[in-house]
Amino acid sequence: MNKKIVFVGLFTLLLFLSCNQDDKKEYAFNYINLSFYEQFFDNERTFVFDLETIETYPCLNFRLEVDVISSHGKTDIYAHNIDVPDICLTALGPAQQTLNMGDAENVQSNITFWVNENQHDFHLLVKDEYITFIPGEIDEKHLFFTYDTLRRIPQNTLWGYIRNHNANNSEIIEEILQEFRLNGAEEIFLNDGKYHYFEIKNQNIVFDNLKQPTHGFFYDYDGKLEDLAEIFNQILEDYNNEELQLRMFHTSGERIMM
Repeated sequence: MNKKIVFVGLFTLLLFLSCNQDDKKEYAFNYINLSFYEQFFDNERTFVFDLETIETYPCLNFRLEVDVISSHGKTDIYAHNIDVPDICLTALGPAQQTLNMGDAENVQSNITFWVNENQHDFHLLVKDEYITFIPGEIDEKHLFFTYDTLRRIPQNTLWGYIRNHNANNSEIIEEILQEFRLNGAEEIFLNDGKYHYFEIKNQNIVFDNLKQPTHGFFYDYDGKLEDLAEIFNQILEDYNNEELQLRMFHTSGERIMM
């Protein structure tokens, strides 16, 4: 009986969230925010564009329809429509789209973004330490960048943070990081700027999306993250501490969340 009730409830919910094809309408957009970054997996990195409309819509899962056409040494990226899904995740949000462009060094340098009929020309400049867009011919401005320049994370970089709910844990955190350094994590210098996943300010790492108290870190490290995770667990066990949480990420694509 309970299973039937659950099934009926889910079916009713889907009907409630489903978009009636007869009621579907076209949704307009005029402005787009663009962020760009490098994504890491299997010891490789790929260049990514995230596009989202400044306008919001009644469903979180509206998708921005985008076409990418490359020819004669340039790439045109056309954002021209919004795809309305059959199932609506009811909440206000922008229409979004993610484009995987491959290795940044192989992306054609002349790129034109089209927001409907509005043209935005750029020259993509890819350096060892940063990636930036140099503006060219632009119609009325309908495309906005989250940041102008992306700092590139060096190979073999480990970054992350320890969540700390208690100021009395500062000595334990320092012991954990000291053990990381004794086991192959080497301090490195990173230039100030946006690295997408974090920001560097005066050699301090900042995570803008975190509200809870955290202690961030970044190192050069070519070992296994599991080894550092074991160190973290052992120290917490020694102190009988269950308050600290660890997040680690690496340019190899490996990540650990504890």
